[in-house]
Amino acid sequence: MLYLFVHITAANLFALVTRYAHGTRMTFFTVGAVNYATGMLGALIWATLDGGLDFEWPAMGFGLVQGLVYQSMYIVLFAMIALGGLSVSFTINRLSIAIPIAGGILLWGEAPSAMRFAGILVSFVALPLIGSDAQRVARRTGASSRLMPLLTLYAIVSLGISGLAARAFVETAVAAEPIDLSAFTFMAATVASVVTWPLVGRLARGDALRRGEPAPRPSRRAQTRAVIVGILLGLLNLLQSVAMVGALFELPASFVFPFISTSALLILTAVDYLVWKQRFGRLTLVGMVLSAFTIVAINL
Repeated sequence: MLYLFVHITAANLFALVTRYAHGTRMTFFTVGAVNYATGMLGALIWATLDGGLDFEWPAMGFGLVQGLVYQSMYIVLFAMIALGGLSVSFTINRLSIAIPIAGGILLWGEAPSAMRFAGILVSFVALPLIGSDAQRVARRTGASSRLMPLLTLYAIVSLGISGLAARAFVETAVAAEPIDLSAFTFMAATVASVVTWPLVGRLARGDALRRGEPAPRPSRRAQTRAVIVGILLGLLNLLQSVAMVGALFELPASFVFPFISTSALLILTAVDYLVWKQRFGRLTLVGMVLSAFTIVAINL
């Protein structure tokens, strides 16, 4: 359970820092690139101190898959936040747990108890309900778009495949450790961020024009702040990545994914209430109650 606690803590801090990063949209992609480079360097140092990087094929192959998903989803996240807000985006992304859960059951023979299975099903009802207030605001303010369903589908499938890759690594790795997978993941994400830099520059400029703002030309101070935020995100990203794979080595996917998803979103919602003084409608409150039931049910 220690791995789960570390992952949930790091993932929630990651989400909160991402909220700040998106508030400075001119440097959003600078933050992302520094995030991946920091994760890569951190993972390589960690692996070196732990005896050296293992070039086993599961770490390299599944790391490549996850790294490509990381960068592509960071680009998609930029668009999704613009259309539906951060809460909507993170809620939608949590639904991707269906794919690795199904993989654990169908491919690797996991057999969740009746109570745990009920908790899994309830989690798929609870997660969208928690984001219902933000979705309603997005529709009222005209932030929704025909593009959102396509982005949503891509997010769910790609993040689900990333989770499935982590589960497959656990099943196929012989000598490789979670840090080896993370190292190759951040290597791939860093290379992808460099390759897609011209594209993200156009996206940032286009977003500024749509909002009636001048083309983004961040000051040196803004760039310095982006680097600091990116380093912080990279360290948190590395920590939550290693912790999740570590948890999968000890616990079944049908437990890990619904537990971390409902717990993380429940905590983020509580932070919104206590820190940002956000108030929620009945559907969100129902979603929180159902999330609490999910956490209890999958532990039985």
